[in-house]
Amino acid sequence: MMKELFFQCELFKNNKNFDGIIEVASKILDAALKEALQMEIVQRDYTKVINAVIFVTQRMPGTRYQNTAFSEAYCILGKIFETGVLAEKNIKKAREYYTVAADHSNPFGCYRLAHFYEFGIGCSVNMHKAAHFYKLSANGGCCRGMHRYGLLLLEGRGGCKRDVKGAVFYFEQCRKLASPNYPHMMYDLGICYEQIPQMTKDIIEDKEYALEIYLEGDSLGCPRSSVRLGHAYNFGALGLAQDTKKAIYYYTRAEAMSGEARFELYRIYLAQNNPEEAINWLRKAAILGHPTGLRLYADSLERGIDIPQNKTEALWWYGIAKTRGVKIDKEIKRCAA
Repeated sequence: MMKELFFQCELFKNNKNFDGIIEVASKILDAALKEALQMEIVQRDYTKVINAVIFVTQRMPGTRYQNTAFSEAYCILGKIFETGVLAEKNIKKAREYYTVAADHSNPFGCYRLAHFYEFGIGCSVNMHKAAHFYKLSANGGCCRGMHRYGLLLLEGRGGCKRDVKGAVFYFEQCRKLASPNYPHMMYDLGICYEQIPQMTKDIIEDKEYALEIYLEGDSLGCPRSSVRLGHAYNFGALGLAQDTKKAIYYYTRAEAMSGEARFELYRIYLAQNNPEEAINWLRKAAILGHPTGLRLYADSLERGIDIPQNKTEALWWYGIAKTRGVKIDKEIKRCAA
């Protein structure tokens, strides 16, 4: 597959098919990213692919503000140097490429530049600039940009005045673009109809609609939606009857990505007097960095509760808990004594 894509990329460059170069280069980058995520190390020389994308930025004729291939080329270069997949990682270059893409009104370029400003990646943190570029990204139709800008409006951050209705508008627009690759707005939209009405009159409470949104989010693989459904069945909320089996089902759907889901599974099995399964889920919750899970698992190791005593390992887990903000100094002192 990759050989064919490399051939097409070179062919499109020779024919000056700029749109073709962008399409094929995007596929190559996506495939390489997938390999990296799956820990598949494949040695390739991507120089010709990168040069073909640069060729688009240098030789694109006509009005570049109206030709998406031009700004997309800068986005691809930004991704290449941000991820370090096709070339050596270079955050400075990535930011420069995203800046040009954003200057040419590319929605994804605006989104990545906003992300850099929000978290101070290759620049100083600047929430006002982050909000500005998130808004441009959102208005350009970028799903992730809509979500992030909606969150800023919901929380009143980045110089944005709190605007719940505005946040819901962007979440609803974002929902139309939801996919298994990016389902995360579903939870935030559901919360707007479930919990936000208790704090503001800007939106009418609708738990039935919130449940519908969470179910859709769960079907797309949104971990937080699955956890919320797990809570609903675990405690009997959102108009649902308490059902431990269904709670376990939804928590299990989210556990690969959610320390909270793993911790709730620990609590369920502990209540069911199943210590072996409970300690297994407690350990898994600690692995994902759940603060209470870290403290309790370290305590179990220190005292030998449902697991062989190991104070050395307990100290290690206590140390991790401390880095997560858990007040654990007394426990560390006691364990080290």
